[in-house]
Amino acid sequence: MIQIGNHQFEGPFASTDRLQDRSGVYAILDRRNDGKYYVIDCGESQAVKTRVENHDRRTCWIRNSAGTLTAAVCYTPNLQQAGRMQVEQAIRQQCDPVPSIQWVRSDESVLIQLVDVLTGLVSSRVNGTAPPDSAKARLAAQVEERLGMKLDHTASSEKKFNIFRIKPGGRW
Repeated sequence: MIQIGNHQFEGPFASTDRLQDRSGVYAILDRRNDGKYYVIDCGESQAVKTRVENHDRRTCWIRNSAGTLTAAVCYTPNLQQAGRMQVEQAIRQQCDPVPSIQWVRSDESVLIQLVDVLTGLVSSRVNGTAPPDSAKARLAAQVEERLGMKLDHTASSEKKFNIFRIKPGGRW
């Protein structure tokens, strides 16, 4: 057993063989040379073992580990997803599993790839850099059509989504 934040977790386990496909909150720990365990990620799942074994951030855990990766779990048979998410959030606040911003290659994350595409799309539309017959211009037109508005710079008072044109020298 290991205490993480205010919760008792089973483990840490060096292998997922000891995890079960039950609902719970898991913590990915890095056992370093000083003998201490550091939380590098945490989450919740209805099927902990499957989630940890197939996690989309697994390569990130490996790349950012300074010691031995292990997993610990707090099974929560009496909690629904909302309750598990509260436990996860408490652990994130207490243990700060993301102490710094890490570089992530976009080919390792579909969401980052989507952000790259959308950022490039908006930038090319606002700056007028995409040729009119290009795929980027056609996609921008489709996004504008679905949004019901032009992709253009907005006032800072705009709700939900702002596009700022930033000029060198720190002015908007």
